[in-house]
Amino acid sequence: MSLYLHGSVVAAACCVGPVLAFANAQPVPGDIMLVVVPPWSDSLHIVADSNGRPIGPMTSAFGTLALSDDPGFAKSLRSNGAWFVVDGKSIASICGIEI
Repeated sequence: MSLYLHGSVVAAACCVGPVLAFANAQPVPGDIMLVVVPPWSDSLHIVADSNGRPIGPMTSAFGTLALSDDPGFAKSLRSNGAWFVVDGKSIASICGIEI
């Protein structure tokens, strides 16, 4: 086998864990959620329009952490333009942060 193929297999194996954790991190109503939006959208407006509030001093080009007590918050975020919404605690744990 070529060196390129071995490198590709190793790179793919390193990405599988975080991708699976990200895909399985279902949002929990009342807990912190990661809201991922298109880069041309304003994540703060999407969160506010969904009856939520941003968490933290910064947002990124694609999303933000948000919180709401509304049980339909995740569904509202998606209907207001979010690409997807995942559990913020699970995502933070990938980075070694305990919330």
